[in-house]
Amino acid sequence: MNNVIEGSQYPTQEIEAIVRKTMNIGLGVMGVAELLVEAGLPYGSDGARVILGQSLSIIQSAAKEESMKLAEWRGTFPLYPGSVWEQINEPVRNAALTSIAPTGTLSTLLDVSGGIEPIFAVAFTRTTNEGHVLKYIHPKFVEIAKQEGFFTKELVEKIIERGSVLDVEEVPPKWKEVFRGAHEIHWRDHLLMQAGAQKHVHSGVSKTVNLPSSASIEDVMEIYAEAWRLGCKGVTVFRDGCRGEQVLTTTSGREKKGFYMSGRKVQGEWGNLLPIKLPDDAPARRFYVETPVGELQLTIVTDDEDKPVEVFGQVGHAGSDINADVEAICRMTSVALRSGTPLWYVVKQLMGIGGRSSIGFGGNRVRSLPDAIGQVMNKHFLGVENEQTVQSGDCHLDICPECGSAALVHESGCDHCQVCNYSKC
Repeated sequence: MNNVIEGSQYPTQEIEAIVRKTMNIGLGVMGVAELLVEAGLPYGSDGARVILGQSLSIIQSAAKEESMKLAEWRGTFPLYPGSVWEQINEPVRNAALTSIAPTGTLSTLLDVSGGIEPIFAVAFTRTTNEGHVLKYIHPKFVEIAKQEGFFTKELVEKIIERGSVLDVEEVPPKWKEVFRGAHEIHWRDHLLMQAGAQKHVHSGVSKTVNLPSSASIEDVMEIYAEAWRLGCKGVTVFRDGCRGEQVLTTTSGREKKGFYMSGRKVQGEWGNLLPIKLPDDAPARRFYVETPVGELQLTIVTDDEDKPVEVFGQVGHAGSDINADVEAICRMTSVALRSGTPLWYVVKQLMGIGGRSSIGFGGNRVRSLPDAIGQVMNKHFLGVENEQTVQSGDCHLDICPECGSAALVHESGCDHCQVCNYSKC
């Protein structure tokens, strides 16, 4: 590393002068979380801090010993006179020897955690620069589960769906604590690990305190204040969901206090799109609608913001051809809703579909089963969330090129927007 400093070229003379005067290097670590798993210690525990401190102390001592050997035949760094090193009479080649870098890309290549960070989550999705979404479950968890006899394929699927092991009964209590994800560790435990590491590191320690999206401004202020009190040189706070795009997201995609579809990432890419999985329990609303083929019993499952995520329907007795059609329509509607298709667009595709007969008159006219489903979602969900609802009848709604609303109708030979009054003519 010393040779790299001496042989490198620098963008400005000022940077080169500073680097060559101090000869700082940054020996560090990664994979600390995996080390703690091997030791069976929860991140942030007393035992974890002891192991981390001892490991970094050994690295720092060895680095200082080698740097002193270098100084014997290459000389001390130019700013050595008057430095702390001179005061303790330890001539070294490098002013600073150790640092904890993020090691994001390197740790990914080696399939270990970055720096001194905990496991982000037992299961998570990683978004690449190209926009690809990769599903991941920690290999150490799989290895331990097999060794201790509680591994099953169903368990893996459950953990991938939830992104956590804390509420999974099949996982023993000990391993629930060891495999806590970054969001499940109290922020003070994050800081205590960083402060313990800082005692044995010359330069800074890269450390992120992961917070749930419910964290307040006061929480963040307290974290920065406590980091200062503990002697940390710096700290990063990341509240989940604070950015529209983030590299790592848990597969659960929801806070424990509720189930929300807003802001969730759809997993997959073109040709391999996977609808978001739903929790075991979710609220639902039931509707009864008269259609040309009989009364439709419609159940619409929603998230905690009353947004439709799944649709079930039945007409008459189960097992009939009509019910097969109803099931197909409801399944595909559910897939669209859980794959990120806007509700207004789903409603637009369903409403207005007609068959050989209809029931009702005017605005209450129902032309078919899909028309009935579309009308229910339009009236009870889309109309609540948006003042503009998709209109039925003979007019065909398209996207307005001016305001982007689904309110462009073709009237009297001209396209006209009912929202912004845009007119093509």
